[in-house]
Amino acid sequence: MTAENYFEIIKKQLQQNEFDLVSVISIPPHSDRMVQARTLQDIIEEMETSESEPTMKYLLQIKPKKQDSIRQATHQHPESIFFPNGKINIYFLTKNADILFNSGEYQLAKNILKYILRSGEQRGLTLYKIGRCFEAENKIPEAQINYEESLNFTPMLECYQRLGAILLSQQKDEACAELFERALNLKDLKKETRFELHKACGNCWARSQKIQEAEKHFQAALHLDPSSDTICSNLGLLALQNKKISEARRYFQDALISNPKNYSALSGLGSCSLGENNKVQAHDYFAQSLEIKIENPTVILHLIRCAYEIKSYATAARLLEAYILKTDANADLIYSLAGLQLQLGKIEEAHATIVRFLSMEPHHTGAQELLETIKKYSGIKAS
Repeated sequence: MTAENYFEIIKKQLQQNEFDLVSVISIPPHSDRMVQARTLQDIIEEMETSESEPTMKYLLQIKPKKQDSIRQATHQHPESIFFPNGKINIYFLTKNADILFNSGEYQLAKNILKYILRSGEQRGLTLYKIGRCFEAENKIPEAQINYEESLNFTPMLECYQRLGAILLSQQKDEACAELFERALNLKDLKKETRFELHKACGNCWARSQKIQEAEKHFQAALHLDPSSDTICSNLGLLALQNKKISEARRYFQDALISNPKNYSALSGLGSCSLGENNKVQAHDYFAQSLEIKIENPTVILHLIRCAYEIKSYATAARLLEAYILKTDANADLIYSLAGLQLQLGKIEEAHATIVRFLSMEPHHTGAQELLETIKKYSGIKAS
């Protein structure tokens, strides 16, 4: 009697007892170890290493029969490595790879996915999933290679996004912009997704100093969402770079109409005022920006310069002190704070600040001179 006849007899007996024979997997000959419960990965590896000679041992996978609705789903995607016709069951293997990935078993998941890859089916999706495994293992170069190859077969938004994040982390802004431009060619993109892609392209091109390309994408994003204060602010910054002050001011004002708390638009207006030589107005805009977000060293420096030019020190001193308390400020800003405190007549505070600075920069000539100046006024009470 052939093996197939035995399987038919076993199958009928199982069905009589409300069981189904799901699959039959051969066990390689010349193996004298006990058959134990093994993972799907063990079975795959053993099948791959087995020779093509006839086998006499089998592993039978059985399960209780299910209700009709469940049985129908099982017929569509049987829980076995192969379909009855011998074709590989991509659905079943992918599901198991996903389970392993979600459990943190990235190497096992990769092994199953590589087995699927050799079948030649679903190459794009499988390469993407392999990339996810490598990324989860922090093997970024390997993840990048698989994402790039995946996009050659099956362009997917998720793959563009993950590859883009890798390129951004590598500060490859131009390559990232070109990647997201390819993503914009995907069909059926949601309006919100298209907006974010244009915005990302604009930011990348702006950092690459490709102003025209950046403006094109920001304008496309603004067309999709005219109320976006972020895009208006970005367009204002581009206009400033091109020395188009009136155009920049209009964009910044539009941004503030949508969001009065847009600190970037406020500092942008400060820069516009500087360009128009209106130091008082520039000082006020920089101060308003810092009141919303103090962690901005560039704006702090602009504010300090304006304070000395218009001889108004109180706001700059207060905001600079808040900045130093909240951030890892460099020594030069501490030196600047001592100068502002001296201008305000806060002698004791200025003395404490300059001593602090000299503990970091003991040979700073200007600080030593400032300390001597402060000592001359040491008898004067702070105003």
